Amino acid sequence: MPCYFENTDHNSFAQGAAVTKSSGGWFGNSVGGNDSSSGRDGTNGNGWGNKQRGEYAEAVSKKYHEDRGFIHVGGGNTHQGIDAIYLTPNPISNSNEVNFNEVKYNTARLGKTRDGLQTGDEWLFNGRVSKAIECPQKRAEIMKLAIDQGYDISVTRVMATGEVVNSSERRYLQ
Repeated sequence: MPCYFENTDHNSFAQGAAVTKSSGGWFGNSVGGNDSSSGRDGTNGNGWGNKQRGEYAEAVSKKYHEDRGFIHVGGGNTHQGIDAIYLTPNPISNSNEVNFNEVKYNTARLGKTRDGLQTGDEWLFNGRVSKAIECPQKRAEIMKLAIDQGYDISVTRVMATGEVVNSSERRYLQ
């Protein structure tokens, strides 16, 4: 049975919690923790734990990329995996380009894993693409594009203010 990419709703972060902008930055209403300013409860004083900050950052990043014409094709379905995989239409080459995207909230850093640093080639291709794109036909298409044309690896940082800072690097598989 063939499988197709689905364009999922980027507004459903943190189990439907509302997102509002206040003078101190972005805050979610009814999203985990208390409002302790000490941060001892693991929420850094804004009522959010790491999971909620990550979900918020991924939702903002997805909207940021889709608003710029990127097509979300995978990722974000596991806690320890690729946050997003996008196809980017390239009118010059009349083809799509692959973008593997890792999302970080505010000052969070790339993690060191048993497969190396997040966004490294070993980390990326040691089973994470398979987990990020469940459909074998679509996974094969993405991998063929990445092998034939290279790919972009990007890190999108969503600051506490809501500002999005994106950096990317073009890579080619040997």
